[in-house]
Amino acid sequence: MNPLPEALIRESARRLVGQALALQWPGPPYDPKILAGLRDIAVEPRNENIGAEARILAKPDGSLLIQYDPAKAKARVNFSVCHEIAHTFFPDCFETVRHRSCPDGNFELECLCDLGAAELLMPHEPFERDLAALGISLDAVRELTARYSASGEAVLIRIAQLSSKPCAVVFLSEKLKPVQERAAQTQEFDLGLPAVAPKLRVDYVRPTGTFSTFIPAHKSVPDDSVAYRCLESNDIEEAVEQWDIPSFGFWEVQAIRLPSFNGSPRRVAALVVAN
Repeated sequence: MNPLPEALIRESARRLVGQALALQWPGPPYDPKILAGLRDIAVEPRNENIGAEARILAKPDGSLLIQYDPAKAKARVNFSVCHEIAHTFFPDCFETVRHRSCPDGNFELECLCDLGAAELLMPHEPFERDLAALGISLDAVRELTARYSASGEAVLIRIAQLSSKPCAVVFLSEKLKPVQERAAQTQEFDLGLPAVAPKLRVDYVRPTGTFSTFIPAHKSVPDDSVAYRCLESNDIEEAVEQWDIPSFGFWEVQAIRLPSFNGSPRRVAALVVAN
């Protein structure tokens, strides 16, 4: 993403948070509905299927309304409501809202709104203080998840955004390499051989600014990695590991299983910290 829009969305979010904190906004956890109220946005639950955890609509009178699905987990709804608030930081918000159902969408815009949502749900000053007190670990993630009523995935990304210590959060799922996936879907490659088993491979990485090792997408982790062990234990697993990646030395790796949705492959988050 372009760093200028990132800086602008961060500044807008921090300005709104500052306004709320000046009015004694209680937390953590911080209620995003109060932030919406400061921007004259109504927020209401919607019991029928709205196709998302939350959505923002322009009402006939020109005001904005955020609807959310009360059946979804509170942490996910909180982040989604903050995401919708972040949409209002853009000057063309009303035009964007009217056309958000367009199939092409805007990936960069949605990523920017996720950045804004993290700033709103986990304000940087209290979050940095808590992170300094707790340290960087998956145990700390559990504590911060409860304290900020946020998902573990959102907290991990926030740590990568704010930590001064070299570390990276690596999100993995069980899948084939792209070339294997294409071969599996092509009849000409069906030679009667046993099917290739999927491995835990990198979906995406969120490094701190001081983490210098490049971890490529689709790269598999070692078969004896704690990333596999946590799938069996359903708990935090940790060890010092060396992955088959250039400049990846011996790093402390902590891993925990993430929730899977709608039959999706098993997922893992790995926290890689300088040893």
